[in-house]
Amino acid sequence: MTEETEIKPLAVDFYKLDERKSALMAECKKSDVSEEVMKKPVDILANSVFDVVAIYGNFPDVISKALKQAVNPLFSPEDYYENVYIALRVSAIEEGEPCIIRYAEALYNIRRLFVRDAEFFKEHFPDRKDDKKFGSIVQKFATDHINAVCKEMSV
Repeated sequence: MTEETEIKPLAVDFYKLDERKSALMAECKKSDVSEEVMKKPVDILANSVFDVVAIYGNFPDVISKALKQAVNPLFSPEDYYENVYIALRVSAIEEGEPCIIRYAEALYNIRRLFVRDAEFFKEHFPDRKDDKKFGSIVQKFATDHINAVCKEMSV
């Protein structure tokens, strides 16, 4: 006989987007990059986490694992792209699940911030695409935020 595990969904208001963005922007004041420069990466990060939580909020363990994978340096960018992003997209397309496509995109956005993906930075931050300091700060913001959100989910 298998033991049943109780699944406790996240509260509907677990990830209050505006409050999270405000808190992240407040953190910008502690970095060497202006709030103006960090606004777009903060928006991408917070909107992506919001989408992940909104889509899979009933399964916090799944969300936590997926978010941690997005900022896991043990995955090469190619491995993550093929084994996580593409796998999710193909499955979503085959099953006709547009929400899962959005979930995959959101996780991939987080991943691309974390790995400082050159194409992503060129598209979203053209003035900063070659700025290593900016890339490091964005990577740290992404990692710290994901770790904090995952910690909150486990409480």
